[in-house]
Order: sequence, then C-alpha cells, then structure tokens
Amino acid sequence: EEIRNGFKVKFKNNQYVNGYKGKPTPSFSLKWKGKANKAVNAAFKGKSFSFTILPAELVTSKLTMKKAVVKNGKIKLSGLKYSGGAKAVKLKPQKGSKGDYAAAVSDNSIILTGVNNFYGTAVISAQVSEPKEE
Repeated sequence: EEIRNGFKVKFKNNQYVNGYKGKPTPSFSLKWKGKANKAVNAAFKGKSFSFTILPAELVTSKLTMKKAVVKNGKIKLSGLKYSGGAKAVKLKPQKGSKGDYAAAVSDNSIILTGVNNFYGTAVISAQVSEPKEE
C-alpha cells in the first residue's frame, strides 16, 4: 500500500511478470482520503485495475557483484544484484522453474541468460580454476 497525493494505492500480485506460473494478473485499487471524497470512493469501491509487468533486460551494465568464481565446473556468484529499477534486486540462480538466470561458462567468462522476470544475456569475467590432477 502506498499513500500518494490524497489517495492510497493498493497493489496485488505485483511481484512477477504476467503469466508467470499461472499467477494472477497484477492489479491495483485506489482509495481517496478525506470526507469530501465519499462519492469518489463509492464509485471506485470494489474495483481494481490490471496492469502489465514485463521482464527486465539482463545486461552487464546493470549488474553488480562481489565475486565470480568457477571451480571444477561449478559457478559461484557472490552478491549478484540487478540495479535496473527503483532499487537493487538480489538475483537467484535457476533451480528447476524458479530463479532469475541460467549460468554457463565460456573461457574466462560466465554467460548469464535471464529467465522468468528477466530476459537477455549478460557476460561477466570470472576466475576459472582447473580441476586438480590426482
């Protein structure tokens, strides 16, 4: 719920892109403050307005992280965040149908491909450690 200039905005189902895993469509409702707005509130009572959430583009320039390491084929990204919106969002690796990105290794780079709430590809440098010979 957000309070704006004289009215409240209440959001519902606004965390995922439209169509994500059958989640309901994002919507919002409005309520004006003050006794003078009784007629307006009565007109809007029980009404909600749907809107669209589109996936964000996953690009290298909008990513920050503490450390990227590839060791024995396993990718570890510490503190990976996306800063393309109002506030930075911590990104999670894809596990099954959940997560924000799929990761692959190519030379000394990690290639991130956006999934679910993200689309596009970003390439980041990484330390690649070869497996120890026994």
